Amino acid sequence: MSRHILAAGLIIAVAYAVVHIAFADATLLTGAAPLRLSLRNYLGNVLGSGMVWGIFSYLMGKDFPGRWLKALLAGTGIIVMMLAVHYALLVVFGVYSWREAFEYNAQWFLLALISGPVLGLAGAAAARFRWFDYLAVLGFLLEPVIAGFIPGSSYLPRTTTIPGYFAAATLWLIGAGFFISVSYTHLRAHETSLHL
Repeated sequence: MSRHILAAGLIIAVAYAVVHIAFADATLLTGAAPLRLSLRNYLGNVLGSGMVWGIFSYLMGKDFPGRWLKALLAGTGIIVMMLAVHYALLVVFGVYSWREAFEYNAQWFLLALISGPVLGLAGAAAARFRWFDYLAVLGFLLEPVIAGFIPGSSYLPRTTTIPGYFAAATLWLIGAGFFISVSYTHLRAHETSLHL
């Protein structure tokens, strides 16, 4: 399972870099291409979501129930690797210089070194405290509100607010899918324990 989580994490890191690369055109911000700007804002909000990135640390931790050190290292390793791949691609394709990518964005690596272990350990603990899975669902539901996608802002242009609404809906759908998945998994585990 870890390989699948790792592959999905790499896909998100690369996809988010592709958004930066594809929409690096400075004229985009002039308003000359509102549809492209809206698409960039939507994809950036979804692929750059803290929950989308953080869930990989949590899922890696879930792959190591009760093995705390492995969960901590896996949860940290995946998110740091995702960041490294993301920023390395931006350097290779000339969107950022090495300094812009790794020095000016060092706060994201620091945050990964803090959140990765916590989320990895939470994932490992979810085998015992199954309600942790529902906290992850709650994160997907709350992030659009906390990030300001909903209710939006009347002083921001529609190229920002409308993509924010769609990004919120997408994150809520991801949360709903995660809810269904963990509920099904918990139900099956409960049924299995009844038959033992």
